[in-house]
Amino acid sequence: MSDEPTLSCGRVLSLLCWFLMLSLSGCDTSSTLPVCDAVSRQVVERISSGRFRGLSLAREGDDLYALWSRPEGSFLRPLAPNGAPRGRALRWGPACPGGMDALSGSPLVVACATAGAPNQAKPGRLLLFQLRGGERQGAGLTVTSLEGFGEGVQLARADERIIIAWHDSSQGGAEAWRSETDSDLRQVSAPEQISSPRVSAGPPHIYIDGDVPLLIWAETWLRNGRNVGQIVLQRGDDVPQRVSEASFGFPRPQVTRDRAGLVVGFRDVQRPLRQAGLYLQRLDERLRPVGLPRRTGRADGRGAPILRTCGDTLFTAAPRSRTDAMSIGIGGFNQDLQRVVAQSQVYEAERRFNDVAALCLDGRLLLLAAEEWTAEHPTARLITLRLSCDQG
Repeated sequence: MSDEPTLSCGRVLSLLCWFLMLSLSGCDTSSTLPVCDAVSRQVVERISSGRFRGLSLAREGDDLYALWSRPEGSFLRPLAPNGAPRGRALRWGPACPGGMDALSGSPLVVACATAGAPNQAKPGRLLLFQLRGGERQGAGLTVTSLEGFGEGVQLARADERIIIAWHDSSQGGAEAWRSETDSDLRQVSAPEQISSPRVSAGPPHIYIDGDVPLLIWAETWLRNGRNVGQIVLQRGDDVPQRVSEASFGFPRPQVTRDRAGLVVGFRDVQRPLRQAGLYLQRLDERLRPVGLPRRTGRADGRGAPILRTCGDTLFTAAPRSRTDAMSIGIGGFNQDLQRVVAQSQVYEAERRFNDVAALCLDGRLLLLAAEEWTAEHPTARLITLRLSCDQG
């Protein structure tokens, strides 16, 4: 038995399955589905304190890189197509405790949210850099100052523009912001707050649909002592619109497109289940929900879940809790949002895997997973896994 219902059950077993769902279990028919196996598992980096932040996989031409930030600074390491390191880790910039993201291209474009020094009334900064061959080109561009401490930054390219979205928090509030620059990082537009005032906004995510940016974020507030909120999506410069409700304080939504259209993924807690789960919601071309959100599995870890389309399969990866560890649950879904890959996970007993990035490479999913340092396990690893989801 798994701790989540992985497929709808037949009529003969429906009553039994409903009872098991109430007990946080489900009918497990995953043995009939393909299983994702790690055909390659490689260690990219080890740290003895702190936490990896801003994981990213990006390509500069034919070259593949893993990028990350840690307390000592920000680094990258070239990878072989199977995720194996091809050279040493190179430091390219400052630490990015407020988030980091890398945008594929030549050169790479990297965003970094630095920390300020509140005791000295010195704010942090959101910086953009260009990297070529692992080396930083020039001094970089300051997008804006950061008043507080954010939880993420995202980059995307639309036409000749680079869209930047980030999260900032100050004086008990939290907002989602956006700006844009040209491809050479020479001019940057004034920052624009995209989240509503008087609510708490989560980190925004960007997806480029054709040449049009889709920005998605969560807005939450308290009502009668309970979290309530909404998932908000903005297409281009249109008025943002609500695409789903959410009662969880940290939904961390993402949006992508598969062969059937747009899909939103977000974390929520819905009865009768008590743990946060990852829900998938189909949208029509007018950004209206189609059907009800579908729960895909537990997603109650600290890190954000991700969605990646690889061929005909929509893959999800979500940090989640276990009795003895934190793992990353992986699922694969078809155009009807039905599971077509048995639920797999990045897991080791007593270890805490809490952050993940992914890239579809030659029809297979490449994951970059970060382990969190603990006193019991003083060496934390950053690993790559190349997944194969063949039958058997």
